[in-house]
Amino acid sequence: MSRSGHSIFWGIILLLFGVLFLLDNLGIMYFNFWGFIGGWWPVILIVLGISIIFKRKS
Repeated sequence: MSRSGHSIFWGIILLLFGVLFLLDNLGIMYFNFWGFIGGWWPVILIVLGISIIFKRKS
């Protein structure tokens, strides 16, 4: 993934979490961050690891 593609990816992730937190604060949608991350943290670590490996090779 190129440098700009990497930045876009993390920007979208942050934007998504920001929208989810905002909807939760407004009472429109319930979002439990720790419950969400609790099931997905291994996948997140794997994706981060792969991203770092490919970043170093390029």
